[in-house]
Amino acid sequence: MVLEGEITVVLHTTQFNAKKGDSFYIPPKNYYNLINQKVREAELSLIQVHRDLIFLFRKSSTSE
Repeated sequence: MVLEGEITVVLHTTQFNAKKGDSFYIPPKNYYNLINQKVREAELSLIQVHRDLIFLFRKSSTSE
C-alpha cells in the first residue's frame, strides 16, 4: 500500500501508477520494479508472504 507519494509499478510487461491509498498485488515468481519518479519521497507498506508459512498457518488453524 502506498502511504505517501506516488510510484510507478512495473510488473513483468505491465506498468501503472499507484498513489497514496492505492494497493496492488504482485503474484509469486513475477519480476517487478517500484520506481519513484517524483522529487518527493514515497512511503510504502509491504507485506511478503511465503507459501510455506501460509500452509503452516492454515494447517494449525484447522487442527483446533
